Amino acid sequence: MITGRGSPFLLTVFLVILLFDGISSGKENHSYVEELIQKASVEKLSEDRYWYILMHYQKGIRGVKSLIDDPSFFLSENGKTSPKEELEAAIRLFFSDKEEDHSFDICEFFARYTWLKQMIDVDMKKVYPCSCQAVLNVNPQSATVVFPSYYMNNPASMFGHTFINIRTGFKSDHLANTINYSARTDETNGIVFSVKGIFGMYKGYYSVLPYYKKILEYNDMDKRDIWEYELNLTPEELEKMVFHIRELEGKYTDYYFFDENCSYNLLFLLEAARPSVHLTDRFLLSVIPIDTVKAMKEEGLIQSVNFRPSKVTSIQEKAEAFTPEAWELANQILDKRISPENLFHMAIKTDEKAAILDFASEYIQYQYLKKEIESEDYRKRLLSVLKVRSRLGKRGMSPPSLIPRQPEKAHDSTLVSVGGGTLDGEGYAEIAFRPALNEICDPDFPDDNGMQIKFLDTRMRYWPDDDSATLEGLDVVNVRSLSSRSDLFKPVSWMFRTGLKRNTLEDKDRKIAYYVNSGVGVSYFKPITGLFYLLAAGELDLDNAYQDGYQAGAGFESGLIRRICDPVKIQVSGTVMKFFPGDHPIEKKISITGRIRISRNLHLALEASLNDVEDDSYQEFSGGVNCYF
Repeated sequence: MITGRGSPFLLTVFLVILLFDGISSGKENHSYVEELIQKASVEKLSEDRYWYILMHYQKGIRGVKSLIDDPSFFLSENGKTSPKEELEAAIRLFFSDKEEDHSFDICEFFARYTWLKQMIDVDMKKVYPCSCQAVLNVNPQSATVVFPSYYMNNPASMFGHTFINIRTGFKSDHLANTINYSARTDETNGIVFSVKGIFGMYKGYYSVLPYYKKILEYNDMDKRDIWEYELNLTPEELEKMVFHIRELEGKYTDYYFFDENCSYNLLFLLEAARPSVHLTDRFLLSVIPIDTVKAMKEEGLIQSVNFRPSKVTSIQEKAEAFTPEAWELANQILDKRISPENLFHMAIKTDEKAAILDFASEYIQYQYLKKEIESEDYRKRLLSVLKVRSRLGKRGMSPPSLIPRQPEKAHDSTLVSVGGGTLDGEGYAEIAFRPALNEICDPDFPDDNGMQIKFLDTRMRYWPDDDSATLEGLDVVNVRSLSSRSDLFKPVSWMFRTGLKRNTLEDKDRKIAYYVNSGVGVSYFKPITGLFYLLAAGELDLDNAYQDGYQAGAGFESGLIRRICDPVKIQVSGTVMKFFPGDHPIEKKISITGRIRISRNLHLALEASLNDVEDDSYQEFSGGVNCYF
């Protein structure tokens, strides 16, 4: 018979049993977690390439180190440099059976969690269940790498840019999710941005936003043609990419302009999607955005290419398709000399009316985008054009976009050149090296806009006659933007270069000097004649060989660049520079340069020049083979 006096005893026994059961359960889970860690150790998962991809680990002289610099990305105190400690910390955190151990947001680690769960075959009955419904609901349909082309008037855009669009259930591409990596800064000074970017003084962040918002971020996007590279990722690969994107969102790395930049850091996303490809380990010294696209193509990731002309390109193409009479009518509408209603009643073809109004509406939108017209005027003018245009139906004379050469088909970025020549009758052999990118006379680049980007362009010469070697020049930076002008758009052409160059002094003595040269001017392109340019230039040379240690000059440079046939482009140029108080007040140079594409990464370089230094003239002829890699 159980009495009230026996109840405390039974209660005590019951509590002891519960306590021991809890201790036993805790030990059991602790034992299971250690079992998982042991299993991961036996299988060497901390050395697995996919673990390195997810954590952005790279091997170097000093060991392994992650490129992620945000401490919140890691679970272990030494996670940045210890793959093993980071993996063990992840297993302990993810696979505990206690709810209180799961106060963290698993979405921030969902790629790691999913991969580990699969690799060590976790018994989900023994661990606390985790899920990230927000990520699982994304439902990615396809992915596209987007390359907004080179834009020389912005240092951040000079080499182009890449980001990734992931389409989900929305029909419109503008609602796709854009995955971007970029430096976070409000800096507007291009030189300051470049210097800080070179030395890693900005934090770079991964971000996700709608495509239409990404477009609005670019104040120069109206001038940049866009190339879209559709990826052939499977649904499973797209899902793995999305998981990793969620882990990186809001996390930072130190941004470096030349290597750890916008394009390089996106390669980890593609490797996370398809770990069989090798992208990040292809690049050592520098990463040019278009080179990452070439790497994707070589790895078989790209299935199709689409070209989207910029607003400027589209407007210019429409204007060039007009007859002189149609162009005059379009100008009269833009200048408000006639109204769209007046045009509607004119005795011209309906297709021509529609084309004029299509052009006018697009140009008025461009004017508003560039803040050239006020909001009220914009709405009034655009509405008047669209009202009349709607009465003409689906017709027009808009030409199909003239698709330029695909940028990924151009030669690779790094140059090694071997050749030789004669200077005033004396022969020499020359070798040159340049990490990036192209010359103004490059046949792989467009004809109507002259673009040149040279960094660390180094030239060495060997002179057999006196058995000596000399540094002929080292251009730290040598950039040109020869943007052609038209009746609609009037960009400024410019150049800037600085570094070391060898100048000819009295008695044809040649001395190395530090120089800075820059200029501004205009350029015009005609298909028949080519690209003509005229620049006003200034130069400063510093060396003890000059009177007072320097010479400063001002003058002009003019030239013509023309494609002879697809693989051949030539440049004819002339320069006149008056210096003071230097030893040679006036210097003149006439040169002709040619580049011939033999294959994608093999070009011939030819040059001839006549130089006149204060009535003392000499000639130079050179030739070489340009090898790109």
